Amino acid sequence: MPRATPAIALSLMTAMLVAACGGKANAGDGAGSVRAIAADQSTITLEHGDIPGLMKAMTMEYAVAKPELLGGVAVGDTVEFHLVHAEGAYSVTALRETPP
Repeated sequence: MPRATPAIALSLMTAMLVAACGGKANAGDGAGSVRAIAADQSTITLEHGDIPGLMKAMTMEYAVAKPELLGGVAVGDTVEFHLVHAEGAYSVTALRETPP
């Protein structure tokens, strides 16, 4: 039986991973407004627009990857953020205030 080249093997593994994820991205960048912050629970509620390939516009509470991400924002701020979906949950891994 012929051996697969590394490029073919990588392509097959990538296709299998995309299929396992339902063909959806597992991370994306978004922009929106801070609606609530629960620093004691390391969560932030964001009202945001569409995150292409990940989700439609909505308001949702997200875990933050590092509690210190919450230190630079307040309720009502306009923000940009990076969102990752892993192990069945979404988490904000980067967050910064932007001009309104």
